[in-house]
Amino acid sequence: MTFRCQADTSDLLLKSETKPEQLEHLHPITLALFQGTLNKWESFTTEYAPGGTIDQASTEERDAAWMPATNDANKGALGTHIEKVYIQEHVPMVQ
Repeated sequence: MTFRCQADTSDLLLKSETKPEQLEHLHPITLALFQGTLNKWESFTTEYAPGGTIDQASTEERDAAWMPATNDANKGALGTHIEKVYIQEHVPMVQ
């Protein structure tokens, strides 16, 4: 079974040509979003503060808790397959 996704790029092109003055409504919405998340963000980062959990952790504890900053290693076979299909569909074969 093969799944194919055909994106309608005409809508994307139209949106990319939108002028900033047509997006003025986004500023108050974005500002409200960030203001609403500030308190929670601060509670998520307390362990990084001086005297916090991470600050007080030993070298062994830090080494045991280490993980990559991104999820790139978990992309795996599915991501590789999707990239391969994309390249095959968008790069012409040389004959």
